[in-house]
Amino acid sequence: MIVIICDATKDIGYGHLKRCLALAFFYRKLGLRVIFLMRYRSAVVKNLLGQHGIGLVVRSDHGKCLLYLFEKKDQIKLVIIDHYEIGTGFEKSIFNLLPVLVIDDLCRSHWCDLLVDQTINRTVQQYDKKLKDTSTRTLLGIGYTLIDPVYRTIKTNQDKRNILITFGATDSEGAVLKVLEILENTMGDAGLIFHVPLSSMSFCLDSFLKLISKSNLDIRLYQDLPDLCSLYEKCGIAIGAPGTSVLERIFCGLINLTVVVAENQKEVGENLADQGLTICLGNIQTLDAEKLTRKLKQMIEIPTYGAELQKRRSEERRVGKECASMC
Repeated sequence: MIVIICDATKDIGYGHLKRCLALAFFYRKLGLRVIFLMRYRSAVVKNLLGQHGIGLVVRSDHGKCLLYLFEKKDQIKLVIIDHYEIGTGFEKSIFNLLPVLVIDDLCRSHWCDLLVDQTINRTVQQYDKKLKDTSTRTLLGIGYTLIDPVYRTIKTNQDKRNILITFGATDSEGAVLKVLEILENTMGDAGLIFHVPLSSMSFCLDSFLKLISKSNLDIRLYQDLPDLCSLYEKCGIAIGAPGTSVLERIFCGLINLTVVVAENQKEVGENLADQGLTICLGNIQTLDAEKLTRKLKQMIEIPTYGAELQKRRSEERRVGKECASMC
């Protein structure tokens, strides 16, 4: 049995869950039972896991999660942790009993057998003295991006009139509202279609519904999608945060404008832009309406603008080989 520890809530979002699902699908193909160990239960998450034959165990706090691992240790082959609130104390308790794989993007200290950090330009030197066991193996950089296998068949779309706007399933900052309000004033007569996926758990869902009811823009809402395949194939341009899903969008060949909505996204957004994979528009709190509009118009009106961004698909190295060796 593989146990994956992460959470997906309105506050946390679905990013950790999505990258853990890529590993969960890999282990399911190997015929292994996979369990997500979470502190919260939601119908959306339960249904998503159930559709793929993945189990869900809920414990109210991390102390009880640890107790579950102790009780089931004879059945567990590997523990995967993707959680900012779990530190070295928790990890070491498990490390003494079971193989541990940690997914991180903040260069924190860890007790683990294998560390995966898909942050672009990440180096082992940045984890110097932070990995408590000298034998810990590392898979670092964008080449080790955890991508849901379902996205490997996506065909790049050249239709720049269809624009995806996504700031995570829950969009706790309400960034989609600010972006659409800017576009309402500057692109209202451009004949564009804006596609917005949101979870029913989203903080901004009610405000979003009010916005589209009076908007002159053609805005399409998609609630609780199990994946974004249909939108990645429909849209040629994406406006969104440089979080977990931006790597999916790059992989699927969309042209990306990114807007930072969380502190831990700043480095990722800047690095992706420096590598020519996206155009970063800065922070949502200081988003320049003129710059957003100008960049979007250039992408739409100039056939060659952004073409190189669309060609630069992420190189995928298989994390699976290393992960399989731990079982």
